[in-house]
Amino acid sequence: MINEEEENRQLLLESQQVTTTLRKMEMKKLPQVDTHDESRVNPLFPEKDEEELLEEPLPQQPIMLKEEEDSSKTFPLACTTCDKEKAKYYGIRVGIVFLVLYILGVIFMFIWINLKNRRVIQLYGDSLVDVPCEYHQINSKLRDDFYYLKPSYITEVNYFGQGGARIKDLQNRLHRNLFQRFDYTTPFTWQYADPPDAVILYWDSDVNPGPKDGSSPLNNATVAAYLQTLYNVLDQMTANCHVVILAGPTLTGELPRGQNALDPALDYYAQLNNETARMYNITYINTRDLYFANLPVGWDQFSGYLTVDGEHPNGRGSALLRTAFREALKNSNVW
Repeated sequence: MINEEEENRQLLLESQQVTTTLRKMEMKKLPQVDTHDESRVNPLFPEKDEEELLEEPLPQQPIMLKEEEDSSKTFPLACTTCDKEKAKYYGIRVGIVFLVLYILGVIFMFIWINLKNRRVIQLYGDSLVDVPCEYHQINSKLRDDFYYLKPSYITEVNYFGQGGARIKDLQNRLHRNLFQRFDYTTPFTWQYADPPDAVILYWDSDVNPGPKDGSSPLNNATVAAYLQTLYNVLDQMTANCHVVILAGPTLTGELPRGQNALDPALDYYAQLNNETARMYNITYINTRDLYFANLPVGWDQFSGYLTVDGEHPNGRGSALLRTAFREALKNSNVW
């Protein structure tokens, strides 16, 4: 029994040796397999695996590409796409800035051209100027009229009216209120404006209330002093302004012509002003004839249709003045 078991063990060992020998022979016949994973090979370091590279510290200097080692060119590690986007947006911002500057330049050029074509008209006188401008805004309405009539110009219509101002008072205020008035269109500059391009002189205080000494406005000495002062005023106005227009007096009552107490004096001073305007070759607006022509037939009230008190214009009377002033200015050489 013992011999049989030994024989079997010996046969098993021999069988295992033969099997091992055959396997070795087969392995020699098969091609060699490279167990190195090419997917884990880094193109910059083909002799190192990815795990080995991760364990190494990052290089401090730019890495040289293998094909560019001879030309000594560096390989930028930073992404150039971000730089291109930044450059793109930077260019857009610069373009926007230049566009805004161009638009502002056009706007300032437009303003400069319009300021160059600016025209200033001054209404100057007593309460006959102050009331229609203060309560009925004929100066603003005249400005709006010329905005459409003369669209290539900026027309500014100012006024100064002092109640009870006679021609002597207006002469004393010429430089302060007409020739050297403060220019409110240039803030923070503290400078005076140039004389206006056109002035309309409109008043009646030399007749109503009349001379300060209480004498008659028809007195020869009073008339002579009036004319001399009027000449001095017109001399200065025509020397400083391109256009001078004379107007007034108008009414001291809306009763039919000749029935109002001061009608003779008003008619006389209207004639004096008309003759003076011819002498100076300037326009005269006969507001007295204008108002009487627009009173309704049969009107027998002292006031209420064209005036608030027989003298100062209401809305209807102010509209007549606006039209008369506009036509006189339109036919002048202000523009």
